[in-house]
Amino acid sequence: MIDQFEEVFTVCSQVSERRKFIQMLVDVAQTQTADFVVVATMRIDFLVDCTYANLDAIVNEQMVVISGMNDQELRDVIAKPLAPMASRLSLAVLTRPFACGAAVIGKTG
Repeated sequence: MIDQFEEVFTVCSQVSERRKFIQMLVDVAQTQTADFVVVATMRIDFLVDCTYANLDAIVNEQMVVISGMNDQELRDVIAKPLAPMASRLSLAVLTRPFACGAAVIGKTG
């Protein structure tokens, strides 16, 4: 699971490191095995940056777009996976208004 994949383009200032990481991700995603799934989330406005190493083809083939959610849907998508840690979850995280969308790319072998 790679969350906030767009940080490859915004945080990583070394182009060679970025390309190595993307190439590794593409290689793993194209491996023909059923033992794993690669899932990367990113803001949809970074799709234009996914042109290196055949990443754009994988994104175009496997992308699932998750549209905007209402406040309750956002709370659920954040809180439900964290249910086992409920006693430590800050309610402040769930009471702030959210407005975002995400693109999820996944590739099974």
